[in-house]
Amino acid sequence: GQAPQMVTVHQTGFDKMISIKESNVEIESSAKVDKRFFEATVTTNVQFKLHIEYTDGEKEWLSTEETEVDLDRGARPRTVTIRFDWRMNVEPHQRVAKINFVPKNSADVLKEPAILTLTQKAAPKIEDNRAGDSIALLIIGEQLNLLGSVWDNSENMRNWSNVTLWEATDKDLPAPEAVGRVRSVTYAMFRTEESIPQEVRYLKYLESLDISSNTNTMLQHIELGSEVCGLNYLKHFRMFSYGL
Repeated sequence: GQAPQMVTVHQTGFDKMISIKESNVEIESSAKVDKRFFEATVTTNVQFKLHIEYTDGEKEWLSTEETEVDLDRGARPRTVTIRFDWRMNVEPHQRVAKINFVPKNSADVLKEPAILTLTQKAAPKIEDNRAGDSIALLIIGEQLNLLGSVWDNSENMRNWSNVTLWEATDKDLPAPEAVGRVRSVTYAMFRTEESIPQEVRYLKYLESLDISSNTNTMLQHIELGSEVCGLNYLKHFRMFSYGL
């Protein structure tokens, strides 16, 4: 005998959205080639494209493939993982990239902008001195992925194998300040898919450079860069079984 009651239920739809799980990411300045990437987790209900802004006029140092989201749930968001590959930072200052996620359809207006800020750490400062030479040698070895024993940085560089330093008694000493600096170095038995690490340019008084025995050379297609061209005192350069 009671009067009927009417209840009205109003359900809102999803806003157009692109949500990034971590909007601020920091990465190392260098790593082995198979570790130079990071993954971003993105939840979205619109198709998007990427626009990357680099600070301080930096060249492009990020790469990724275009992502197509399977929006089979209509307006309900889907979560995808996007891989970004990064290049090493060889400069002694950090660099920043802003990754803007922009809807492909201009009619899709986001409730708030979707931006991922990526900060890459600065490379170790390599000074023009003996200590700088030792740091450069270690970094080059790390980036080449030496398969054998690496140098012990607690040992005097004079005791490192396959490394020769300039002596004050050398007749062809290029300059008085070259004493104690690296004269020659040999790298053998390593695994890389890249050119000679750029840190070789810091070996200012290098006279002899020997690089050989890369793994799977028949599968490599390495393009040699111009890193060694800045070595003014280089007289002997030998490279074989590298995969050029």
